Amino acid sequence: MLDVEPPGAGRADHLVRIEFRAGAELVRASVLGCPLARRGLGPDEEIVVLFAPDCPTRCLIVGKVFRPIVDAEFDE
Repeated sequence: MLDVEPPGAGRADHLVRIEFRAGAELVRASVLGCPLARRGLGPDEEIVVLFAPDCPTRCLIVGKVFRPIVDAEFDE
């Protein structure tokens, strides 16, 4: 994900700018109306995107990727 804009005076929701690969193509799209953005989605977070194969810019952000936290102890 590239950027999350706060809602502005002219629109009631966040604008989320994303970049992803659809096959060999690099796609840049803007998504308006993302519930995750309303709950604090940040610009450096990994997300799950569903897109139309014939028009990848028609897409939805459907989830966040959660990486497991690894707790390690190191002997000195």
